[in-house]
Amino acid sequence: MKYRGIGRFGVLFLALTLLFNTAHTATAASAWADATSTIPEGAKVIAEQSGNSVLSLWHYSGGYWGLSDTDQLRIYDNELKGDLSDLAERMGRKATFSFSILAAVTAAENEGKKIGVCISHDPSYNYFSSLPKAKVEGGKLTIEAYPVFHLLQMRETSYDDFVDGLNNRIPFVDPKYGWNAYSIYSTSGKHLGALYGSFDPNNPGVLPSPGSNLLHPSLIKDSSGALIGGQKFTIGGTEYDSSSLKVGHGTFSNAGAVALYFNYILNIIYYEIESDEADVAVTRIEKTSYPATSLVTADVTVQNLGNEAIVTPVAFSIPGLTEQSKDIALEAGQSAVLHFTFSTPETGPITMTAEANQSRAFKESTYDNNILSVIAQIIPAPEESASCSDTIRWTETDSHRVRERYWDSYSQRYVSYWYDCHHTFTYEAKLTTTHTISPKTLKSGYGIAVNVTNTVSTRMVRNRGCPDWGDDRENTLVPRPPDKAQVKMGWTVTNRLGTQPSTVDLNLLNRTSTQSRFECRPNPISEIRAKQIYTDVALAGTKERPKTHQLILSITGGGVNGIPFCTEIRDRITINGNMYEDDTTGAN
Repeated sequence: MKYRGIGRFGVLFLALTLLFNTAHTATAASAWADATSTIPEGAKVIAEQSGNSVLSLWHYSGGYWGLSDTDQLRIYDNELKGDLSDLAERMGRKATFSFSILAAVTAAENEGKKIGVCISHDPSYNYFSSLPKAKVEGGKLTIEAYPVFHLLQMRETSYDDFVDGLNNRIPFVDPKYGWNAYSIYSTSGKHLGALYGSFDPNNPGVLPSPGSNLLHPSLIKDSSGALIGGQKFTIGGTEYDSSSLKVGHGTFSNAGAVALYFNYILNIIYYEIESDEADVAVTRIEKTSYPATSLVTADVTVQNLGNEAIVTPVAFSIPGLTEQSKDIALEAGQSAVLHFTFSTPETGPITMTAEANQSRAFKESTYDNNILSVIAQIIPAPEESASCSDTIRWTETDSHRVRERYWDSYSQRYVSYWYDCHHTFTYEAKLTTTHTISPKTLKSGYGIAVNVTNTVSTRMVRNRGCPDWGDDRENTLVPRPPDKAQVKMGWTVTNRLGTQPSTVDLNLLNRTSTQSRFECRPNPISEIRAKQIYTDVALAGTKERPKTHQLILSITGGGVNGIPFCTEIRDRITINGNMYEDDTTGAN
């Protein structure tokens, strides 16, 4: 049955009452710690706060569901059951929730106190599949847990009851736990923002109230994503009629531009942990990316969380690359940084591990925070090519009959004769290459379009021989413009469709006697065969600290007299963030 009715929709987002039982406790002070079931008796409470965090699970053009704020979680369509009932089970990895901590907790952290974190929530809500871990550091609480995604298991109603022609199943989020969301475009293809969805499983055909700015699936006309007219939506401060809007830009039929939002509402209690035993923790390893084949340094931060001074060795290792150890002395509450120098390989990634008190030379209250591992990416430099030339010179020889006259004194008259005059002509063919890269500034994970135009011009630069032959002789050998263009990068990109290599060939669009033009080929790792080259989501660069990355355009082929043209153009793109910072990246 199809639901196209117009009606009123009640409140979808329920107010949640927090109950402070079923508490889970995590011991955390600048280190991850496993949760336990109770707060220690007599523990001194430092502060209490409520917090909520939303995980947005988007469907990407690569054919998978993934969290918009991390690249670690992907569930491919071909791994799921037809009804998506095992979406949460397929997740199988942790998600991260971050909260700003209160001033009292920051003060306790700065005093070097050991801080416990109690995480509680309404027992009727099932947010996590196992007990979480927590860490307090640098004015922030980070919780790491295996999330549970609650979807409605609809037997009588499904998304197909509202929209025809979908190639992928779209689930409904249980309203108790969150909502659906959609990436919205204009009918001309301009991205405008996002709309939250509404769906009441008890009244599936009832629309939200006019002006609520909530999108019901019955307002989606068909698998193109176009919306039915007659509704008003405000996006980014501008009001639109629904007839001018659509979900996604040619991706909705494959479940693109659709997100599942899950809301996690928690109560958090911080308390002080008293311990007479020593506790040393490895709290940080920096950095998370290094240039290839370079001498670099990893900074390892170690903190004494105990009440007494300690001396401990800190072991640092990278499998197959280095094993080192340095001693460190720390007063109670003190932190210090050790520097480990090593040479990076040609390719990566590499796993850096640091561990304090590895031999357990002294007893600690916990050893869970003694060891820390970090995966670092190795960024290869773009391949350097041999010296090449955009200018080719060659010579051609030719002759013509020339009449010569001289005065014959014996006959007292002018006498003429003919002879062959030989010339050597030198010609020069010059290659001029222009290009565009769009966009030049972008977030990592998105694609760029590259266009190249080559133009060949020819001129005579020298004419040697007998007189009477001007400089208007046309060259016999005709130069040809290049027939090959490549983009060389310092990264590769891999998804379920394959791997985009670090060198990508451009497509020869057309070629005349003096010009050749190239554009990006349809990318084989793009679901929609976009004519783009994807950037690696691991490329460095943030909004606060943008970073440039070099590209080399290599142009070869064509030429004249058996000598091809060869030129290189170096350009740069600027990375100012990553695609997972955008809640609406599932539409791209």
